[in-house]
Amino acid sequence: MNRISKRVGGEGQWLTGLLIGFVLLVPFQKSFGISFPLRWRWSNPRPHGNNIVDMAYSPALGLGVQVAERGQIYTSDNLDTWLPRDSGVTNALRAVAFFGPRTVITGEAGVVLYADSVDDFRPGTLLDGPTGDWLEAVAASAQTLVAVGDNGAVYTSTDGVNWKRQQPSLGQWLRGVAFGNGTFVAVGENGLIATSSDGTNWTSRPSGTTTNLNRAAFTGNFFTVVGEGGVTLTSTNNGSSWFSEKTRATNDLFHAAPAPGRISWPNRAALPPGRITPTSVVRVFSSSPAARA
Repeated sequence: MNRISKRVGGEGQWLTGLLIGFVLLVPFQKSFGISFPLRWRWSNPRPHGNNIVDMAYSPALGLGVQVAERGQIYTSDNLDTWLPRDSGVTNALRAVAFFGPRTVITGEAGVVLYADSVDDFRPGTLLDGPTGDWLEAVAASAQTLVAVGDNGAVYTSTDGVNWKRQQPSLGQWLRGVAFGNGTFVAVGENGLIATSSDGTNWTSRPSGTTTNLNRAAFTGNFFTVVGEGGVTLTSTNNGSSWFSEKTRATNDLFHAAPAPGRISWPNRAALPPGRITPTSVVRVFSSSPAARA
């Protein structure tokens, strides 16, 4: 790595003396009411400057939770002011879901966190031992949590504390999972879609594409899956069969969410190769169910 070298000789000695003099003089200047040490606050962009990878909101709790890189967690009770919370880890956090009143977070190298209070996030336990696999997504039914990730990893939990690795033999890296209408839907690379009623036994489903699929969502009364190159698939029979949506999107899509009478697909631009990395959302595509082909 090229670094800026220090200047030597007379000019360097003169500059060194000037800097020392400045440092010595500063403490003796009047502060004019300024209190030291200075305290800094984040000003722009709002609400904070960290890359948000995933977010969940619980209407029952009136609580929003955002997860970000380097173990960062933010919570809000009004979706306007976001407060940082101590996660106790520096792993990249990739997904968050609510399991009743409990918040569950998954991420890099098998990290799992849970909390019944936003002031008290605790590490979960992988019963099969530590893993280097990233757990990219997590979803919850009323009884079971499912987390999916690298190397086809599927973990289940009945409490968000203890997690058991399942062996579904799906053969692809997984990027998303959703639950709705009694069914878990997992998606991943090379067009993989699989369904399960319990998170343990999985059935592969024909997706009609070999494109990498990034996320799944239960959008009202049907499932929506989004992926690279604007690929969007929907299923109205609990994931057994899928048909393609005409969104006219060409960017990679990373989330789907329900809205009154329609669904929307945010996309991100200029993503580097490798893992899904958050950048600014630059466009949102939406469609009403009547417009689906």
